[in-house]
This record gives sequence, C-alpha cells and structure tokens, in this order.
Amino acid sequence: MSLATHRVLPPLIMLLLLLTSIVAAGCVSPGVLPGTSTSPTSKPVISPTPTGTVLPVPTAPLFIPMEKSAATPTPVITPEPTSRVVFDPTYRWEYKDVNWAFTMVIPEDAYNYFRDKPRTPGMSYADYALADEDRETLQDVALNIKSSGDDQGYSEYDNAMNVLTFVQSLPYVKDVDSTGVKEYPRYPIETLKDGKGDCEDKTILAAALLQKMGLDVVILMLPDHSAVGINVAGASGVGCEYNGKKYYYMETTSGNWKIGDQPEELRGLTPRVVLLERTPILGLHVNALSVSADTDNVYFSTKYTVKNAGPGTAKNLVLRVRVYDPNVGDNQVWEPEKEIRIGDLPEGESTSGETSLTVPLGELGQIACTLSGDNVDTKKVKTDSFRAER
Repeated sequence: MSLATHRVLPPLIMLLLLLTSIVAAGCVSPGVLPGTSTSPTSKPVISPTPTGTVLPVPTAPLFIPMEKSAATPTPVITPEPTSRVVFDPTYRWEYKDVNWAFTMVIPEDAYNYFRDKPRTPGMSYADYALADEDRETLQDVALNIKSSGDDQGYSEYDNAMNVLTFVQSLPYVKDVDSTGVKEYPRYPIETLKDGKGDCEDKTILAAALLQKMGLDVVILMLPDHSAVGINVAGASGVGCEYNGKKYYYMETTSGNWKIGDQPEELRGLTPRVVLLERTPILGLHVNALSVSADTDNVYFSTKYTVKNAGPGTAKNLVLRVRVYDPNVGDNQVWEPEKEIRIGDLPEGESTSGETSLTVPLGELGQIACTLSGDNVDTKKVKTDSFRAER
C-alpha cells in the first residue's frame, strides 16, 4: 500500500522531541526553558542538566534544546495533535565516562501511524531508516547528540560510537516475543517508543541516526542477521570493501561491541551491502515471440522493458534471462542463462531491449527473468509455459 492510500498526516505527525537532559560527569548546569529573562545565545546547544530533572511538556509541539541561556525554540510542527495521549520514554547510557540521557515525547497518533504502515515482503531496511515522515525528528536527535559530543571534544569516531552505545543500550527482544509475528521490522520511531527491538530494528535505528549525523554508513545483511557498516577515520577491525571504501562492522544487538568488533559466529561471512538510499520501484515487462524454426529448434525473440518509477536512480541494473522445461525446472535449462547489463536507470525513465532464446522443437519451455541492482529489490517474472512448435 502506498502512502497515498493512508490518512494524510502532517510531517512528523506531530512528533514532539524534548531533549530533557544530556548529563556529563562532574558538570551540572540546569537547562533554561522558554520564557526566562536570560539573554539568548547565538547557537542553541544542549547543556548538561541534572539527572532526573523533570521538565514540563510544552503545549505546542516544539523542539526545545536545553542550554545555559535562553534561546527561541525552533518549531518542528505547528498543528495541534489530534490525540493528547503521548509517550515520553527516557534513554540513559554511558560512553567515555559521560552519562547521557534524553527524553522524547511521542504522540500516540505518530506511533500508531508507523505501526499501521504495511510491512511489504522484500522491502529494504533502508526504506525504514529513510522514511520521510520522521526524518526531521530523527535529524534533531542525531544533530543534538552530535552537538553535545562535539562539546565533549568527540571525533567523528566517538560520535558514531556514542550513537552505537545508545542503540546497544536498548534491550534486545525477538519480534515473535514482542509482536507475535516472526518478522516485523520497526520504523525508528517505533523502536524509540517501544524501547527495544531485534537486530534489524536496532540496525535501522542506528543507520538512520548515523546517516542524519552526516556519516557514511550502509546496512550489512548477513544470514538471519543485520548490522551497520561505517566508513569513518579511526576505525579498525572487521569490515568489508565496497566501492573502494572500507565499511567497518557495527554490532547493535548488545553492549560492549566497538566499531570493527564482530561476533565470532559471523566471522568469514560475506555481507550483502545495502546502500542508505530509498529503494526505487521497478516495473518489468517481458514478451517472447517465436521468429523461426528448423528441423531441431525453435528460435524466440524475447523483448523486455524496464521502467523506474522512483524514487531516485536505480543503480547497476542487471537482467538475467533463462529458458527451461517447467516440468523439470533448473535441471533442464535449454541454453545457458543470458546476462544483460542495463546499468543505471534514472527515475521516471525506461529502457527496452531484446535477446534471442532457443528451445528444442516439440519441447516445453518457460522463460524466467530476474532483475537486480545495487539499490533495488530483486524482481522476478515468468512467461506462461509453451511448447516449441513451428
């Protein structure tokens, strides 16, 4: 189901983000709420506040950075929420002897919106991480963590480790235990509200925050597991080469895994790299027509059309075409599989072509086409079965 078929909600669906405290060891400075008389600073930043400080939820949906002096809060959303029920989870973790904490205010409408979105089989985890509706809220979280890290003198590596440590601090729970469904990928807002998730949920959340922090990350897909890969200075350990870069492994499921650490049981496995890009939706149409025959074979012209409905460019497309006996399957392929390299296909464009296939005279045949690429879901189509006749 596309977004157009859902009830249209405002951007972020009134996600209220309230960073109530970032706590640094040995440094305590209460935050100042809007309306105080102290002078504003030129750059809103998060300053450390005491652990356990309780701040009122604003009546309008505002993002309120806590700082040593007052500043005008930046509005995230102006419409009033349709539901006054909110969730306000608080997260706490420790990195480099600094105690970190923040609280999010998530309206029930926002949580239900993501919970009710369909889980399409084969949907890329990148699509969950890069959903439009929570983009600004996640960016606020990411940039405020980064800003506070910068205040601590953190490098890009430290900021990435700080996000990783935060995500690792969320309890690991299997989908079947938390939802009753064997596989249920969560959108980042769901994971933040639920305060827990399995490997793909925590991978999606970490990838979303790191990407919005401006870091170069990918998602690494392994058998029955997923993780984040990051290309960042200062990293070492286990990683994989992709497009001339090395992406170091980030294990999100539990604590004490640093960038480059990998569980022993996953060593030696080659991950599939998923780029942090929205997945273009492809259309594939195939038509086969017999064009000639001799005493032994019938020759077919197989025409194909690939269309990219977007979003974005479909990269490095490859179409594989084979013809086989449908009663036997891959045990009886009438000729070797043909590979057609289409390359990049921009959004809104299509490409067509044809290839020739041969089936022995009088035999059954069926043509199968598989379309794949770097940032698309694999698409498969088959023709009806036919008998090769003159």
